[in-house]
Amino acid sequence: MAIGWKNKDYTNFTPDEIANEYEHSDKKAIGPFRLMKQIKSGDIVCCTNNNHGIFGIGVALSSYKYKENIHYAGSKENMKCYYSHYVDVAWLCYAKRGYMRTNLFNVKKAEKQWTPHGTLSVKNYIPHYIKDYLLRARTTNDVENKNDETAENVLLLRDLLLKNHNLVLTGAPGTGKTYLAKAIAKAMNDEEGVTNEMEMVQFHPSYDYTDFVEGLRPKEDDNGNIGFERKDGVFKTFCKKALKENNFESNFDEIYQQYIDILLDEEERELKTLVHHKPFRITVNSKNNITVYTSKTQFVVLKEVIRQYIEEGNIVDWKPYATAIGEDIRATFPELRVKENCNNIEKNYIFIIDEINRGDISKIFGELFFSIDPNYRGIEGRVTTQYQDLVPEGDVFKEGFFVPENVYIIGTMNDIDRSVESMDFAMRRRFTWKEITADMSAENMDITGDVRRAMDNLNVAILETEGLSSAFQIGGAYFKDVTNLEDLWNLHLESLLHEYLRGMSDAESKLEKLKKAYFTQTDGEDTNDGQ
Repeated sequence: MAIGWKNKDYTNFTPDEIANEYEHSDKKAIGPFRLMKQIKSGDIVCCTNNNHGIFGIGVALSSYKYKENIHYAGSKENMKCYYSHYVDVAWLCYAKRGYMRTNLFNVKKAEKQWTPHGTLSVKNYIPHYIKDYLLRARTTNDVENKNDETAENVLLLRDLLLKNHNLVLTGAPGTGKTYLAKAIAKAMNDEEGVTNEMEMVQFHPSYDYTDFVEGLRPKEDDNGNIGFERKDGVFKTFCKKALKENNFESNFDEIYQQYIDILLDEEERELKTLVHHKPFRITVNSKNNITVYTSKTQFVVLKEVIRQYIEEGNIVDWKPYATAIGEDIRATFPELRVKENCNNIEKNYIFIIDEINRGDISKIFGELFFSIDPNYRGIEGRVTTQYQDLVPEGDVFKEGFFVPENVYIIGTMNDIDRSVESMDFAMRRRFTWKEITADMSAENMDITGDVRRAMDNLNVAILETEGLSSAFQIGGAYFKDVTNLEDLWNLHLESLLHEYLRGMSDAESKLEKLKKAYFTQTDGEDTNDGQ
């Protein structure tokens, strides 16, 4: 962690001596140097972006150090700038770009303006917004503290989804496919503190295009008459949200109003032109435009002039002053978004379709077969929907619907579901498929001991049974948290296996063999008491 100002070694200076040196030249340096000189090895360091968020949280490995020009800090007025004063820090979490927003830390409004807490050598007090973030389950821990192999499986599946955009988890009943889908979605939260969005639906035979994409829905007017109006389906609504919250729409109006509020509180603010550094003052007039006062005159810079500079880079009037005000707004509000940044997507949106094969895929997706293809994501995959003519002006999908590049789809399906045969081959080609085996589910759910042996013995016997296959094996969800193997057999497994064997020859004898395998330990001892 480094700061700038003079290239001078302050190792043997006290904070007060440093303050005296900057008292008349740059008072802004006093606070950072005072805090830097207080830090000791072992302290918790929290770098904040004022009231907007946190750049990083870590543990100090040293006290104040000096090395001339140790860190390049960019250019200012065509001159390269460097930092020379620093503390070694082991960063526990940090933002690779930008900062981690305050909404990740549950900071209450009264605490938004974080004041420095000084050194944190006293270890029995840590501000809650630091402690909560450090202790919050992240990435692999988001798999609810399961074993390392489970975490690794989830991360492998996450990487598979990131690479292909569409993923279907298949497997026998009870292999935890839905659980894994949610875990993958959580693991998509990146190290920069961005929390992604997730939504889940479950397909069924009655599910159709109007539920998923768009359709006509009854509506009662003020006179009690019933008509119909076009309504977005759940997936289209989800995609619209993904675009809106990822800089597709400018938030200039909101930020400008916040800037005006600050100016009203300050009454006036002093700025300098960017090129010639001429000072000028700004205030707010009665129409919420900005009045500029120079040494010779005064004039008004309209909101729309500033908007055009920020959103389009065009300056239609008062160039030196409009650019200075615009840059001051950017510096004050790093969260400013403009339409030109619509491809700068920070947040991922994960849409989970449970039991994807239980619905009529062609009927549900319609023309989206093209749009969900990983090679045609974004505007280039735009398609005309069935109710395109009814989409209103101003709707982001007025010119056609497309699936944003930051939307990922996870489907789950049982291998033995008889409706699997209706899964469209065109749709199959657009998904990556991953089988979740019974063995994998046992590892993911941390099933061990006698319960794991009973599960393994039964699944081996299923593989050896004519007419059955690995698709009929029993997943770990049936065995999770089981304390009584006999109850599990009598209340759940026996009826399921009976259904598997229904219509087969010698079904009763095959069921008896499966029962014997289930109740037999590895050493051959039968644990069933014969009742």
